[in-house]
Amino acid sequence: MEQVCGLMARLGGLQRGAASALGILLLAGAMTQSIQIASAQVPDQPGSQTSTIEIGDTTYVVHEYELAGSFTFTPPDDVTEVELLIVAGGGGGGSAEGFSTAGAGGGGAGGVVIQPAFPIGMGTVTVVVGAGGSGGSGGNVSGSNGSDSSFGGLIALGGGGGAGGNVSGNAGGSGGGSRDTTGGAATQPGSAAGGLGHRGGNFPGSPAGAGASGGGGAGSAGGAADGAA
Repeated sequence: MEQVCGLMARLGGLQRGAASALGILLLAGAMTQSIQIASAQVPDQPGSQTSTIEIGDTTYVVHEYELAGSFTFTPPDDVTEVELLIVAGGGGGGSAEGFSTAGAGGGGAGGVVIQPAFPIGMGTVTVVVGAGGSGGSGGNVSGSNGSDSSFGGLIALGGGGGAGGNVSGNAGGSGGGSRDTTGGAATQPGSAAGGLGHRGGNFPGSPAGAGASGGGGAGSAGGAADGAA
């Protein structure tokens, strides 16, 4: 069975906005024991690096997509379904430089989509790796949302940008951190593909000395500098 794995690292801005890292898609396919592993049987896929790994008695061919962009994946003739884990680009952190001593919101993580057995045909499939959002810069500027990642019609939504100033973080796969009444909303769970995402954290209060808040993630909502979510 082919397997697509997505890994995404996220940097959340506090005082200054920080850009967020892009999503990474890995594609691994189990090879039957009757197949001899040779370079001709492990074809490169455009935009990916190809390798093999051993897990127990099974050999996997791994295609790793490390750069943001759009690519095509051509499945081997005997592949009929794939196991998918797709992660979008994370949101950029906000900037609160206009408040001098106040914090800002961290960017939300990219949405996560998991499909244990996704049917696949004989044609090529479009693979998109989403880039991370840009961090806010100067004054009180919110970060931008990360870009979506996808495999065919399954879409992981980009993370929400973190708040700059006394505003809410952006909605996204996981929401951005806020300085308002509530954190940025998570849009991934209610999307057509389903998946994982949580609301961003929130730290309400006056500008002077107000704390920072983190973006949401796949496992839980974002937190705040004083531990409040």
